[in-house]
Amino acid sequence: MKKNFIITLSSNIKCIFDSKKNILLLKGVSNFLLIQLETKLIVNYFCNYICVTKTPHYFNQKKNKSYFKNYRGRVSASIKHFIYKSRILYYRKLNLIGVGYKANLLENFTQSILELKLGYSHSIYILLPRKIKVLCPTSSTIYIFGDSYFDIEHIASLIRAYRKPEFYKGKGVFKEYEKIILKEGKKTQ
Repeated sequence: MKKNFIITLSSNIKCIFDSKKNILLLKGVSNFLLIQLETKLIVNYFCNYICVTKTPHYFNQKKNKSYFKNYRGRVSASIKHFIYKSRILYYRKLNLIGVGYKANLLENFTQSILELKLGYSHSIYILLPRKIKVLCPTSSTIYIFGDSYFDIEHIASLIRAYRKPEFYKGKGVFKEYEKIILKEGKKTQ
């Protein structure tokens, strides 16, 4: 058997296979993958690997042979992609620059709420999804962690939309390495 159809699993991924319904479930730390298999496959999962093979009655049929090779490649590619995504942890750092700009994390057993004070007369509360982790080591720094790049960028752009950086005073919510060039104000004589 080719090596691309033998997939090693990391310790944080659990694998469940239902042979009656032909469903493979892979569960990571915060996400899962459910594959409904179209053909009869034998998925052997032992200690730390999955082996995708074909059943003997599909081996002799010539027209199913080419379809199966393509399908087996697609199944193993989607499993490998899920494993790769579950290993990577993305983060985004935001800096709050301005007088009185503060961030505070309110945590409960079921949900997390980010409280922002951005110079308005009221505080801004953002309900965070469970798969996103937020840390506030100081009152002017926010770290957003997660395994999905798009979810992290969505939360970061949501926070940033409340106070975009100003080019005249230099205040606002800045990304980690973002620099702006200050513009001159009106000159009076």
